[in-house]
Amino acid sequence: MELKDAEAVMLYYAQLPRMIRETIRELEELEEQYNPIRGTGTDGMPKAAGNGDSTADLAAKLADRDTLGRIRAVETRLVVMRQDRDDIERALREVHRVHKTILICHYVKGHTWTATAIQAGYSPSHTRRLKSRALEMLGHSLDEGPMPGELVARARDAHI
Repeated sequence: MELKDAEAVMLYYAQLPRMIRETIRELEELEEQYNPIRGTGTDGMPKAAGNGDSTADLAAKLADRDTLGRIRAVETRLVVMRQDRDDIERALREVHRVHKTILICHYVKGHTWTATAIQAGYSPSHTRRLKSRALEMLGHSLDEGPMPGELVARARDAHI
């Protein structure tokens, strides 16, 4: 994996917690809209099977079907994001501690090079040089994981 791809993955990893929270919120909103049980009133008592208007019934069924399809798509997106997060964390565990510190401090926590250098125990200039090695190690670890090309594509798409 190229360094720019590993860097894109780290930037994506930094955004994943927010993206997952937003997707969960979207899923909750869709689930509130979806009503698979028609014919039950708000008081819990059964009502007539239809509202007397077959066109309205058909429109309600189509709306529910569309909502259900959107729910399934959002659920799939959520599963993929969580798997990406787990794959990146697995790869980070395989990276040397100092390199992992540099990647997390700079890309995830958004620290300056000076703050990152203090955490890593090196000078800022040496820390910036170590970043390249850290990205190289991460890229190698990600290449050994499942579908690295797809992960990079999703990482790049997240930055557009």
